[in-house]
Amino acid sequence: MDLEKLKEWLEVANLYQQGQFWNVYQQKDGQSGSSAHVLQEIFPRCDVYDFENNLILEAELPGVSANEIEVTVENGQLVLKGECKTLKSTLQYYLKERPNRKFEKTITLPYPVESSKKKCSYKDGIFTIHLPKKKQEKSVLIPIVE
Repeated sequence: MDLEKLKEWLEVANLYQQGQFWNVYQQKDGQSGSSAHVLQEIFPRCDVYDFENNLILEAELPGVSANEIEVTVENGQLVLKGECKTLKSTLQYYLKERPNRKFEKTITLPYPVESSKKKCSYKDGIFTIHLPKKKQEKSVLIPIVE
């Protein structure tokens, strides 16, 4: 086993011991090979797609209340922040796989959107954001004055 692979496995083992089970390997900058991998937080899992002139983001956030979710759009990026609170101090757990955790996920938007017109909804553990596409200004012919 080469030294770089060993370092990666040691980092994964360290994260596991710290209780950070949700980290996975993702490629960086489209490169392949073990040295191109970095640990990347993937919670919450999201889908982003176009629908009827809107960019739609759906995020899996079971157990998170809507007032604990913060959404900002700035510089072509959407940031989704919040806290997932699953631990109840009054219960005696026999198995606890869902830790309390704060999350922050940044998604680069594929095109400009009207962030002031965003609409959010939350149903059955799915948080949905509708972002209308920014209307492109029509080109205007500007006369040249001599």
